[in-house]
Parts: sequence; structure tokens; C-alpha cells
Amino acid sequence: MVNIAIVGAGFIGKVHADAYRQLQNAKLVAVVDNVREKGLQMAREHGAEYYENLDQCLQEVKEIDNVDICAPTFLHQPLTALAAENGKNVFCEKPMALSLDEADQMIEVIEKNKVQGMIGHVLRFWPEY
Repeated sequence: MVNIAIVGAGFIGKVHADAYRQLQNAKLVAVVDNVREKGLQMAREHGAEYYENLDQCLQEVKEIDNVDICAPTFLHQPLTALAAENGKNVFCEKPMALSLDEADQMIEVIEKNKVQGMIGHVLRFWPEY
């Protein structure tokens, strides 16, 4: 079983949470969002715990395997760094970052901490592409 924490309870976070519900080997264990009501609602719908920030979540929930970043793009680099530095694999929504420098930093922290990282450019998996 792969335990997942989603950061971001907006539209795309909900899409990801619904997808995880359909997978037999994935379990959403935590929802992180700084908008309490949004985060709590998604956590309740999926039987997960709610956290206001990723740092608190990673300190309290040790069984997380993957952090799924569905937050605004300007947060991708710092959230990726925090997850990777805590030994968690990262799945990050597109676009990867707002600059090449931020993207390079994301790659570097993933490689340095020997975790896996993937950007959610889903079109590459569609048959037409």
C-alpha cells in the first residue's frame, strides 16, 4: 500500500484524491491546505487527516510514502524541497516551476535525497500522444 499526502484541496487536488480512491494499492492518508474548511472537507470525504501545513503533516504522519503537490505553482519548489528532505517521493502538478532555476532546484533536492520525483504532464499517457 502506498500512503499519500495531497497538498492542495482545490480542483486538481480533488481530481487526484478521487483517482487515488479508485486504486487498490493507494491510500490518501493526509490532506494539507491552508484554507481549513476546504482541507477538512476533502479529508473527511476521503477518510484522511487534515493538516494546515506540510511541515506539521510530515512531523506527525510518519507512514507517508508520496507527497502529491497540487498547490499553486509558486509553491512547487519549496514544497518539493520539504517533502524530499523528509525522504518522501514527490508527484507534482504541472507546470513544474516558474523558472528554470526553481526547476533545477527541485531536481537537485530530489536527487540529493534519493527519492523519486515526477511532474504530472498527463498528456504523455494518453493514447493519442
